[in-house]
Amino acid sequence: MFEKILIMFVVYLLIGYSRLLQHNRRRKENIVYSTLILISLYLSYIFIMNANAFNLDDLFELLFGQPARAVLAYFTSP
Repeated sequence: MFEKILIMFVVYLLIGYSRLLQHNRRRKENIVYSTLILISLYLSYIFIMNANAFNLDDLFELLFGQPARAVLAYFTSP
């Protein structure tokens, strides 16, 4: 677990450093960037703690699960 925390710390340190080097920040870009960072922090927490929480697989199942099963049923029916 220590290795996972160390790797995530280094990754976010590099992301923060590269963001500091950019001087042309617009409000929309900051909002989108901050949202993506928050999502990645949540997914990093799940990765580090091996938590059984809502993740991307659950999101894709929620969005595309029923249509995918309908298409599969259509192609596998006799």
